[in-house]
Amino acid sequence: MNTKRSPRWLFVAVLLVATLGVATPASSVACADGTFMLSGTVTSDINGLPLTEVTSVGIRSTDGTFADGEGTVLPGSTYTACVPAGEYVISFFADSFMFEWYDDVFDEAAATPVVVDGDVAGIDASLGWATITGRLTDKRTGDPELLGSVSVSDATTGVGFDNEGTDSNGVYTLSVPPGLWAVSFAADYHWSEWYDNSKKFSQAAVIEVTPFTPVISGIDAALKRCSWTVPDFCFPKHFTR
Repeated sequence: MNTKRSPRWLFVAVLLVATLGVATPASSVACADGTFMLSGTVTSDINGLPLTEVTSVGIRSTDGTFADGEGTVLPGSTYTACVPAGEYVISFFADSFMFEWYDDVFDEAAATPVVVDGDVAGIDASLGWATITGRLTDKRTGDPELLGSVSVSDATTGVGFDNEGTDSNGVYTLSVPPGLWAVSFAADYHWSEWYDNSKKFSQAAVIEVTPFTPVISGIDAALKRCSWTVPDFCFPKHFTR
């Protein structure tokens, strides 16, 4: 599983206590002399709609001479800030979504700098969830499970969140918000199990997803054959306990 990595500078704590009022539309704001308007929108990558969560936008000049946080209560999803001329890196954060940098990257070093020498609009973000990915195979043969099913459940309550099938290589991909998750595997003629090689939900390895872990890979399983003679999953006793 990938190790968690936080950005080199963490703006979240400052931003969440920044202004949390409704952002004023860009068209009605006049910036002070010597500053220019930087603006954009923040939407959900899940459905393309404006977020309903409080969103924080971090703005920092690459030379370290300026930093600002602009909070906005959604709907509306528009942020505005008046900044001096310069080059900036922009970060975006909202509860239940991944922290990201402009333009759609998860690492500050890969952020696209924004040059401000006049008003700049369209510095937008579409926030999404983390990805859990892995491969499902047959334990004896190593062959990919083409008809496998992978499910993710809340590791605290056991409530199912989502499930996906595997592709021609036995690979699956699931998208989840930050939280604690348990992953289960199933395939016709095979014993179902929880990650990592557990027969019970209560013994499943917990996968922690934070706003700074965009991809968690290597969540694999090799399933044992069972004695079923018709296509169906085999579940160990007390599988959901």
